[in-house]
Amino acid sequence: MKNIFALISIITISILFMKCKDDSLPGNSFVDTLAYSYKHYNLGGNCENQDTGCVKIIIDFPVIEEIDRIDVSRINDTINEFVLSAIFEDEQFDSVFTLYNYFKKNYDSVREEFPDYNHQWFVHRNVEVNFNQNSFLSIGMEESMFTGGAHPVSFIYYVNYSTDTLKCLSIHDIVDSKYMDELNILGEKQLRSLYNIKENEPLDSAGFWFPDNEFTLNDNFTIKQNGINFYFNSYEIAPYAFGSTAITLPYSEIEHMLNDEFKSKMNL
Repeated sequence: MKNIFALISIITISILFMKCKDDSLPGNSFVDTLAYSYKHYNLGGNCENQDTGCVKIIIDFPVIEEIDRIDVSRINDTINEFVLSAIFEDEQFDSVFTLYNYFKKNYDSVREEFPDYNHQWFVHRNVEVNFNQNSFLSIGMEESMFTGGAHPVSFIYYVNYSTDTLKCLSIHDIVDSKYMDELNILGEKQLRSLYNIKENEPLDSAGFWFPDNEFTLNDNFTIKQNGINFYFNSYEIAPYAFGSTAITLPYSEIEHMLNDEFKSKMNL
């Protein structure tokens, strides 16, 4: 049951970040890159012994350094919302330590009810800066968690910002809307290549579950130096056994679809 709640929590967190704030700051402050430092937390017992119960939380995340020209607090707030979110409920904590105490309290209540229960629970949350140049910042938020069940549950969600305005970017801020159908065609071509799906074979017969059986790229993407990487989490488009799916569309194939501002900043 706890594993079900954990999955619901993951879906809730994903929805939270899908609601990317579309407000931006006034002005045209040019900020090519942002400076940051990392924080690391490793809380809990030694989980190497498979015969005893254990709770562990490992969290790594960047803290964007303040600068005069823009208010970076909204980026740090987004990171903190992810790092300090509850596992089983829609709740925020004020520190990693209170998050750990909450997690351990849930674990202890299970062991109190089932004294022989000795499964190890863990939560790993890792926030990575994937791209930080050309006035764009792309961060990846990854979580891997086990609270019982057949296997751990994990996901990655990406958030992309313009460092000039701090606008949170959707794919429509990068690709001209009139080319979205063509972009999806390229994405489907790569998916079929990755999984050896024949050109005319329906995607559902290969195990995928897209709405109306039509491939569509999601808005979970990261900006790369050589292209745009779209990421589908486990369970998003196929059963768990398929794992996650990453589709990278190189700029050499999609340059004509990109907005002029993006191309200019990326020197394309």
